[in-house]
Amino acid sequence: MAKGAITTLDELIATATALERDAAERYRSLAAQMRTRGRSGVADVLQRLAEEEERHAASLRRRGGGAHSEPPPGGMERYGAPPLPDWADAEQAGLTDPYRALAFAVANEDRAFHFYSYVAAHAADDAVRALAEELAKEELAHAAHLRVERRKAYHAAREKPGAEWFPDVRLIESKADLLAAAVVIEDRIARRMATPSELLDESHDLVQRIRRASAEAGPANSRLAQALTAIAALDETNAAEDLERAFAFYDSVIARTADEEVMLEAQRLAQAAMHRLSLLS
Repeated sequence: MAKGAITTLDELIATATALERDAAERYRSLAAQMRTRGRSGVADVLQRLAEEEERHAASLRRRGGGAHSEPPPGGMERYGAPPLPDWADAEQAGLTDPYRALAFAVANEDRAFHFYSYVAAHAADDAVRALAEELAKEELAHAAHLRVERRKAYHAAREKPGAEWFPDVRLIESKADLLAAAVVIEDRIARRMATPSELLDESHDLVQRIRRASAEAGPANSRLAQALTAIAALDETNAAEDLERAFAFYDSVIARTADEEVMLEAQRLAQAAMHRLSLLS
C-alpha cells in the first residue's frame, strides 16, 4: 500500500464525498457554458450528472454518520488514477464544442473508477473494500452513459465541413499509425498559424517531436497511408476548428484503443491540443 493510502472507512467516505462535490461543481460549470452557447442537450446531460453527484455526496455524508475525516493528501494520482488535463485549460478554451465537454466528463469518471478500483484491490478492511467496489461500479456506469452521449457528439462533428481531412479512427491500429496521422494533422494546424507566437512555437515543436517519433516507429498500415495521402491534398481549414477536431480525434483513439502505448501517446496529443485551444481563447 502506498504511503498515505486509504485504510479506514472514514477516510474513504471523506475522500469520496470530496470527489463527488468537486465533480458536481465542474459538471455544473460545463453545463452553464454549454447552455450559454445554445447546446441545451449537452447542458441537460451534464446538469443531471451534477445533481446525481450531489445526491451521492449527501448519501455518503449520511453513511459516514457525521464523520469529518480529512482525505489523504496527494490526489487520485497517488492511487493509480491517470492524469486529467487541467480543468483551467478547459474553462479558458471555452468548451464551445459539446464533444470536448463530454470528453472531459468521461475522463473525470474514468479517473474516479481507477481510483476506487485501486482502493478496493489494496484494502485490508472488508468494509473499505466493499464501499470502494460499490463506488467503482457507479463511476463505471456514469462513464458508460457519457460515452454514449460523446459518440453522438462525435458523429455530429464529423458531419461538419473540414472534418473530412481527419482519418477514420478505426484505421489507427498501432502507435506508428497514430504518429503518422498526427504528423499530417499537426503539420496542417501549424501551417495555419502564421503569426509568430507562443502558440506557433508550440505547434512547430510538437510537429518536430512527432516527426522524429514517427520515423522511429515506422510506417503506417497501408489503408491509413492511403487515406493520409488523400487527406494531404485537401484545402486548408480554420486552425481553431481543426484543434477542436484534433482533440476529438485523439480522444476517440484513447476511448477505442486497447494498446497502452497508443493510449498514452493519444493522451499527450489530446492535452497538447487542449492547451493550444486555451491560448487561442
